[in-house]
Amino acid sequence: VEAGGAVGILGRNKEVAEERANAINKNGGQAIALVADVLNEQDLQAAKQTLLDKFGRLDGLVNGAGGNMPEGVLQPDED
Repeated sequence: VEAGGAVGILGRNKEVAEERANAINKNGGQAIALVADVLNEQDLQAAKQTLLDKFGRLDGLVNGAGGNMPEGVLQPDED
């Protein structure tokens, strides 16, 4: 957002995603909340379409799924 991008905040919890998107919007950015379980392809397809309908394109993706739990993150020496 600080670099001028619009963002979609995706998560399973609608209230949390909306809270984060609202905070960005209140500070002058552009964000929307997207609700999906990353293990459900239909959820992800619907979230993608919502994002495309709102912003017209998708230029990048930052995947943080599982990153809030130490066991969900692989270290450089792990596979």
